[in-house]
Amino acid sequence: MVPLWTLTPARPPLGLLLAALAVGCAGPRKLLYEPDELRAELRRRVPELGDRVEVPFDVTPAQIERARALTGAIATPSGRAKALLEAIRDPEGFGLRYEPARSSTAAQTLTDRAGNCLSLASVVVGLGRALGLQAYYVDVSDRIQDVLRHGDLTVRSGHVTAIIRTETGFAALDVGGRSLTTRGYWMAMDDLTAAAHLYNNRGYELIRAALERGAPIPWAEVREQFRLATRVRPEFAPAWHNLGVAHHRLGEPEAARAAFARAAALEGAASESGRR
Repeated sequence: MVPLWTLTPARPPLGLLLAALAVGCAGPRKLLYEPDELRAELRRRVPELGDRVEVPFDVTPAQIERARALTGAIATPSGRAKALLEAIRDPEGFGLRYEPARSSTAAQTLTDRAGNCLSLASVVVGLGRALGLQAYYVDVSDRIQDVLRHGDLTVRSGHVTAIIRTETGFAALDVGGRSLTTRGYWMAMDDLTAAAHLYNNRGYELIRAALERGAPIPWAEVREQFRLATRVRPEFAPAWHNLGVAHHRLGEPEAARAAFARAAALEGAASESGRR
């Protein structure tokens, strides 16, 4: 398993609580995007990114050709899905390993041969779609969570993975040896939310890297990553929580309160929607 990280405050003057991710958006939403379509949407939402926009599941033509070679001339979607998922970790295939707190695009993950759960899921989504498969991100945080502690930080991490729909059901990237083929085990995640997670995770990764080095946490840089996550997906409550924590640590109480209030409102709306 590889965690995705989000932050929420727990009595902010005393410390932080890093809480499990939650996917909740009001109303219907578009689930899948073509890479160029998502890139254009991200530029529209966050124009200051310009050419630095990153599509989580983008892969290169060479990587797609490698995937085609590894899946061979398999005719059925279920057969191609099985071959692709096996190739992800097979040393004779892509040979990817998972590393916590390493969020990258699919193309970079394939180059580095390592990444966290978002990164590995992005590889499956990107290559799967390129092979003509119905691949998408799913959130499994309701079933799979971890809790860690870093000094005054309590870390509760949720998880995402990738699902491929085939003629025989669903094939999933393995998460901790647990079967994900039962529909009730996971919740579909739209591509924009996956992009928001990419920035949100990087905010936490800056914190983690500083703590591991024994260096001061670069809260201004952390705040910027969380801010980008809220711009990409304004309905993404965990990023608003995290932004509030960063504002608090930077001595910006009014901005912190506003971010916490936005997160609480989004969580309340999601809970109300879930009861209907």
